[in-house]
Amino acid sequence: LSFLPLVFSAIFLLFSSPISSGLGFSIRGGAEHGVGIYVSLVEPGSFAEREGLRVGDQIVTVNDMMFDGVTHIEAVKVRPTNSLFDIARIQPIPKTLDQMKRRRLE
Repeated sequence: LSFLPLVFSAIFLLFSSPISSGLGFSIRGGAEHGVGIYVSLVEPGSFAEREGLRVGDQIVTVNDMMFDGVTHIEAVKVRPTNSLFDIARIQPIPKTLDQMKRRRLE
């Protein structure tokens, strides 16, 4: 699928108080499953939702740590530094765009 464009973007989650209730999102995947780390849930009203994190986003870096080959357990252990959680992600391409690209190749 190299003909499909990838949409990279960064999200900065800034926390003004200690994080006790979580980051507002959940992840799935990991190297042990042969896939990357993906957002599986974003809690309504959370920091993650307000900053634009979406279900289906692939997490590629967090706080300058590459998530290529990271296991699920390693990913879950990553925590914010100095109240900052710096996430680079790949957003999924909308199905309609994907379908348009496929039609062009036929």
